Amino acid sequence: MTHTVEELTQAVKNHAVQHQGDGGWDVVVEAWTDSEIAQAIKENGAETPEAAIKAFEPLAAVWAERQANTTHHQRKTLKKSA
Repeated sequence: MTHTVEELTQAVKNHAVQHQGDGGWDVVVEAWTDSEIAQAIKENGAETPEAAIKAFEPLAAVWAERQANTTHHQRKTLKKSA
């Protein structure tokens, strides 16, 4: 079955909403427009919902790591000032 870019975009958005608390997926929900998601899907050559979601996994992982680092540094700063 052939999927449209719009269907693939919606699949990524749905996955991001369902996993909003799991690492960096919240960035996709809060910061990416439909056209940006569609462009990334096209650039990665994804043709299935699974492939489209998989294309975003490395990005979500990077954002999750950044969020973890920020939280770690915030806690360190709070301990120093206490």
